[in-house]
Amino acid sequence: MRVPRKIAYDVLESPLGSLCIFFGDEGLYGVHFGLESIAKLDEELTEGSLLARDAYSCRDAYDQLREYFYDGRRSFDLMIDVLGTAFQRDVWSALQKIPYGEIRTYADIAVEIDNPKAVRAVGQANRRNQIPIVVPCHRVIGKDGSLVGYGGDHTDRKDWLLRHEGAY
Repeated sequence: MRVPRKIAYDVLESPLGSLCIFFGDEGLYGVHFGLESIAKLDEELTEGSLLARDAYSCRDAYDQLREYFYDGRRSFDLMIDVLGTAFQRDVWSALQKIPYGEIRTYADIAVEIDNPKAVRAVGQANRRNQIPIVVPCHRVIGKDGSLVGYGGDHTDRKDWLLRHEGAY
């Protein structure tokens, strides 16, 4: 997997706790819950890569996420640097088409990407999304309406985000 050579980061305090915003060579590289994600990413970087706090490089993502939480922003206009398989990128692209305040099921996403039998694979791609909120994996629920896992089974975050958007 390709990893940006330079990754800037900043931290946004949100209603869900600290959000670490990572910006790579070609755009937004990650949005992670919790400060421990900085050390974890630093350990995973290949030799010759650089991770440094740089509020200026992360400014657009920081501002738009802050506006999402506090000022009513409903969509994002950011270059993103998604790293994943072609299937994962298809799923993440479909997620970005889900309107603010609406929900879909994993089966709906599988149909959207013309692969209706790939419901479980859609769930795995959703789970591997490194840019939550901006790539709104929280808008995908189980076919029975349950809030199935979110970022390590933090369904409380998913619940908060969906309520914040008025999805239910």
